[in-house]
Amino acid sequence: MTGAGSPLLAAALALLSAASSPAAAQPPQPDAPAHQPADAMALDGAPIGEVRVLGLSETPEGLVRRQLRSQAGRPFRDRVMREDLRRLELLGRFDAITADAQRRADGRVVVTFQVDEQPSLADVLVAGNKDVPDEDLLAAALLRAGDPLDQFLIDRGARDIRRAYEAEGYFVVDVSYDEKLLREQRVLLYRVVEGPRAAIAAIRFEGNRLLPDAQLSAQVRSSPRTWPFGIIDPGTLDQDQLDRDALAIRNEYRERGFRDAQVGRDIQLSDDQTRAVVTFQVFEGQVYRLGAVRFQGATVFPEAQIRLAMALSPGAVYRASAVRQSAQNIRAMYGRLGYVDSGRPGQPGVGVDEQVSYDGGEPVVNVTFRITEGKPQRVGRIFVRGNNLTQRKVVLRELRGLDPGRPIDYTGLQDTRRRLANSRLFNRGTVTLLGEPDDEIRDILVEVEESRTGRIQFGVGVSSDVGLLGNIQVQQNNFDLLDPPESFGEFVANRSFRGAGQRFDLTLQPGVDSSRYSVRWREPAIFETDYFFDLRGTFFERERLDFDETRLIGDVSVGRNFGDVWSGFARARFENIDIGAIEPDAPTEVFALEGESELTSLTFGLSRNTIDSLRQPSRGSDLNLGVEQVGLLGGDFDFTRITAGYTKYWTLDEDFLGRKDTLRFKTELGYIPQDGESPFFERFFRGGRSFRGFDDRGVGPRGVQADDGSESEEAVGDDWMLLASLQYEYPLYEETLRGVLFTDQGTITSDPGFENWRVTVGFGFRVVLPIFQAPLALDFAFPLAAEDEDKQQVISFTLDVPFR
Repeated sequence: MTGAGSPLLAAALALLSAASSPAAAQPPQPDAPAHQPADAMALDGAPIGEVRVLGLSETPEGLVRRQLRSQAGRPFRDRVMREDLRRLELLGRFDAITADAQRRADGRVVVTFQVDEQPSLADVLVAGNKDVPDEDLLAAALLRAGDPLDQFLIDRGARDIRRAYEAEGYFVVDVSYDEKLLREQRVLLYRVVEGPRAAIAAIRFEGNRLLPDAQLSAQVRSSPRTWPFGIIDPGTLDQDQLDRDALAIRNEYRERGFRDAQVGRDIQLSDDQTRAVVTFQVFEGQVYRLGAVRFQGATVFPEAQIRLAMALSPGAVYRASAVRQSAQNIRAMYGRLGYVDSGRPGQPGVGVDEQVSYDGGEPVVNVTFRITEGKPQRVGRIFVRGNNLTQRKVVLRELRGLDPGRPIDYTGLQDTRRRLANSRLFNRGTVTLLGEPDDEIRDILVEVEESRTGRIQFGVGVSSDVGLLGNIQVQQNNFDLLDPPESFGEFVANRSFRGAGQRFDLTLQPGVDSSRYSVRWREPAIFETDYFFDLRGTFFERERLDFDETRLIGDVSVGRNFGDVWSGFARARFENIDIGAIEPDAPTEVFALEGESELTSLTFGLSRNTIDSLRQPSRGSDLNLGVEQVGLLGGDFDFTRITAGYTKYWTLDEDFLGRKDTLRFKTELGYIPQDGESPFFERFFRGGRSFRGFDDRGVGPRGVQADDGSESEEAVGDDWMLLASLQYEYPLYEETLRGVLFTDQGTITSDPGFENWRVTVGFGFRVVLPIFQAPLALDFAFPLAAEDEDKQQVISFTLDVPFR
């Protein structure tokens, strides 16, 4: 039938057919989606009635639903559904994923995710490995039971296991997997065939024309195997360490002007695969020199003044570290005047542009410092957060250059952050400038995380100087004498005697040959001033070779800090000394002082300390000067003791793991001007750990035996001491083992001078482990110059192990 009426007739027939169908007789069920698919974009904003996940058999449904942001009750968003698809893909468990949204008759949307699962692994195992544990290889492979059976991940796991072996020096290793077991039981079994373990036999350099091998060797942490049996150094062939060594050599070149230097490495294995020759291949390039140095944007300081702060000299060899240091010096100049938020937040903005030109064929680097000055800012209010137990004033003691109303000191800001990080009271501390960069006044937020400042420790120590000691120590670095507990429960919960930043130490060290018991209390800031107060009591007893010595000591000190570096003090000492159980062959000096003696003294001292770390110092110095007048407050003796000590640390090198080569120079001087006035137990003694290569008190004159007038085995000390020590310390293995090379020199005699000069040389090790309270020190020293009466000792050591 044709004509205009045909569409109308077709529509009528369609309506009649729909009305007569069974579906038309029943209204749609609320739970069922509408039959016609909906455009997902058109559904945006409609509430979600249900989210369905279909096709799961092995993957936990909860894992899938945790990835979905489409949730029942929330408005539907097509964008969110597509993001859900991407999150499910990232699980790596499905071969295919589809998503669909349909509107129900009640207007709500049903979102359906249909997944096609990959089969999962039933188990992951390794076999054939003898020298590397299963757990290390499985950790390297990163595959577990329940992970998808993905060929890419399986092959990557095999490669990762090979790399784990290579890190241990195994360069010939075969890693495969059992395909039949994987196909039939979905068990991934890596089969390992270990080859021989290679050790470094030699390290060589190629292409270095201008820098000698010795200079490059100093940058390399890898080292050849030391025979026999690799006891000293196993010569581990670690490719990651070799990469770091190559980078260190490149940086050494670039610090000497070779701006284009590149360093590669090559490994040649012996026929039996047990020895490796490592060759560092060097491309030196040309030496760059520093050309013009310019400044842009500087108005606060004249250019001439800025140039005085430069670590650069035009015409000198170009060094990137000198450019960085010069930029830092410019920031410090501006920062002292309050310009702390120009450019990067928290510091003045100093950018660096470098352009290379050629002068007579030689490359020259022209450096331009772009200075963004901003405007100066002053300190507003200071807020302290996180100090739950520590008093606010204790936190404020660590602030430097942050006085309210004054310009913010950039260097002081850096010092404050450093002091908080190094404080014994806090695990960490942050200093944040509040407000906007354009604000003239900036409030400061200081946030700290309190550490466990108190400890009760039991342990045992052994030393070549004093033998075996027990150790019971009660220490609180955040003590408060005026905060007694209100109840026994508060005391047990460690919520009393805390918060004022005072220090309290109680040490009990019973020993076989020597015992020491002491208690100490220190107030570092009396009434929040620069003055400090220190009170200490000590009981000491020791069985020496020919007599027993007991000392009861009390001393009190009052001092003042002059900034963060200098301090001075006055100390009063009160001491009771008892000499008893004297053997017949003891020196006459010992018999002369048998019984109890009283000694008092007043000491005036001055010290300067810039050492960067107490535990592992690497930079800075420590100077101590003291004059002690014995007998000024009474007692049985009257003489003067003058002492001086100086220690200096240098960092010679630092690798990419932060491990440092350090050089330490230490010297000690002591002098008692009054000849024959000092008792033997107040004279100068050295040996053991204080002069390696000699026994404890092994350096210096011996006494005269009272019974027959012959020379005694017992040292009696002397009035003049001069010692000097030079020690080089360097990392051997990770953070655990360090080596030292040293020479100790000096003399102890009756008159000032260099007579009877002793010299020892040696080597040693420092072992740093959590079980040790302090690093294990083991030294081997060999005297090159000594006196006949000296008592020599090759090995000296200290070990302090707490019980946990």
